[in-house]
Amino acid sequence: MRLMRLAFARYVVAVAVDAPVWAVWGTKIAVILLLLLLAAAGSPGRYRTFILIGLLASAVGDLIFLVPGDLFLAGVACFLVAHICYIAAFTPG
Repeated sequence: MRLMRLAFARYVVAVAVDAPVWAVWGTKIAVILLLLLLAAAGSPGRYRTFILIGLLASAVGDLIFLVPGDLFLAGVACFLVAHICYIAAFTPG
C-alpha cells in the first residue's frame, strides 16, 4: 500500500509541476498497474473478476486519452465498461 501511495504522489507531483509527458504517462500507468496487482492478490471470485476487468478497462481508457488523436468516444466507452463492471462487482448475488 505504501508503494501505491508513493506512485500516486509522484503522479500528482508530475502533473502539478508540468513535468515532461513521459513522466506523467509513466506514473499514471504505474498507479493503475499497482491497483491491478493489488486486486489480483485478492481471493478469487465474482467480485475480484469484475474489479480486475473494470481496472483493466480504466487503464485502457487512460491510455487512449493520453494518445493524441480523435479517440474520445473510445475512451469514454472504456470508462463505461469499467463502471458497469464496478456496479456488477458491488451488486449482491
